[in-house]
Amino acid sequence: MKEMFFRTRLVCCLMFLSISAFTQTASVTAGCAELSVEFNAPPAENYYWVFGDGPSSVSNLQNPVHSYVQPGNYTAQLFDQENGSQIGEDIMITVYPPIMFEIDADFRTGCAPLEVNFTSTLDIHPDIQVVDIVWTFGDGNSASGQNANYTYAEDGTYTVSVKVITDASIKCDEPVIFEDYIVLEGQKTNFFIDKYSSCTTPATFTFTNTTEAVDGTTYLWDFGNGQTVSGAGPHTITYNQEGLFSPMLTSTSPGGCVSSKIRNISIGSPIIVPEYPDTVCLGAPTLMYHTTIAQSFLWDFSGVSIDSIMSPDSIPIKWPEITFLETGLQTFDLTAF
Repeated sequence: MKEMFFRTRLVCCLMFLSISAFTQTASVTAGCAELSVEFNAPPAENYYWVFGDGPSSVSNLQNPVHSYVQPGNYTAQLFDQENGSQIGEDIMITVYPPIMFEIDADFRTGCAPLEVNFTSTLDIHPDIQVVDIVWTFGDGNSASGQNANYTYAEDGTYTVSVKVITDASIKCDEPVIFEDYIVLEGQKTNFFIDKYSSCTTPATFTFTNTTEAVDGTTYLWDFGNGQTVSGAGPHTITYNQEGLFSPMLTSTSPGGCVSSKIRNISIGSPIIVPEYPDTVCLGAPTLMYHTTIAQSFLWDFSGVSIDSIMSPDSIPIKWPEITFLETGLQTFDLTAF
């Protein structure tokens, strides 16, 4: 008798757990409008959901998704059919007013790069606990906190968004988007030269402006030899003296944003300017970097043990990568012409 009584109690407990495990559920039961809720029902032949926010808010799907648009308290119920018997318990849904979020910035227009200080104000229901506030600045970067400081590096138009992270029990984390909130002027000033060196004087160079800029942008050239000229160009300039020169182009946008670009030219015998280290590790590849201005380069590593697929006494590369195979002081030549 004792054994039969034990088995009877075990079966009853299992049946109770099975019924409890298969009741209807909601993905979220509290949050801000518009609140999207996914409902899930246990397997059955028919389903009839009543969401509680209007006579037409019903569904015959097993797992419907319903959006509550207006703040309020709602009762969601599941029936076996329309006007049928209720399945399980009521699901109570609480919908809060959406968080009212406003932002301000000390600068919304200007020249890049531009530092901007953002501030924010929130109007939020007292039941909602704010965990964090996340800013995205429209260029792939973000920050957190009620206020934020950020520097925009490039010109352009940026959309700012702010997302309030709330306590997990109340879902109110939809982002607030401020379209085209920051507008920055500026241009990437640039130019090229038909050549960057000459062995003799007089030497003539042609400068071509490749700046991408808005209409109305003005330009000022300083060729580094005492000559200046305005206008987009191209400009052809003759240098009568040897030396290193640093021509510069400055552009100014209609809004007053200024940017510049500098290049270097060499006239006369090239001046070798090594930038590679004077001490390297045995067997470690070393980039033989330098800033010499010339048309062609020729390295001669004759008598030096190196790892190279080219002849060591004739490497016609501006910046070869060399692996030294012996310790000690190594001597080699670089000819620029």
